[in-house]
Amino acid sequence: MRRNYLRAAFGLAQAAAVMLFVSTAVADHSSGYKVVNGLTIYYAVIPAEVLRAYPKGSPEAIAHRSIPRGKNVDHLLVALFEGKSMERITDARVTVRFRETGLGWAKKRLEPMTLNDALTYCNFFTFDNHATYTIAIEVRRPGSSAVVTTEFEYKRH
Repeated sequence: MRRNYLRAAFGLAQAAAVMLFVSTAVADHSSGYKVVNGLTIYYAVIPAEVLRAYPKGSPEAIAHRSIPRGKNVDHLLVALFEGKSMERITDARVTVRFRETGLGWAKKRLEPMTLNDALTYCNFFTFDNHATYTIAIEVRRPGSSAVVTTEFEYKRH
């Protein structure tokens, strides 16, 4: 279980490191984690340009088989772990509500995706440059009516 935690942390650290090499004209990275009600929620926002750079046939390109074209497309990834055991959660329903500051909320479901034997929840979003967004991650577990929610801000440059 600890190995799953380390694998997720390493994967998100890799994503953050890749972001450091992407020009700030492309996007500002946002990644981190929060612990809410005993659930550890890791998140990372990666520009689609980074994913498009992987060679065809690579595990990353295959996993992201349908990367949307266009400007300002980002990929949000979320990894979930259970409390103290840090066991990876693979049976959740993850939804994201997001909004530009001062505007209404939109909602999108994150889909499960397995890469390097590690499940994450992800989807693509289009965010305007220079706008600040509030992103709320909502996690629902089977058999529970409780919704675990956390928020973070994201801004493209």
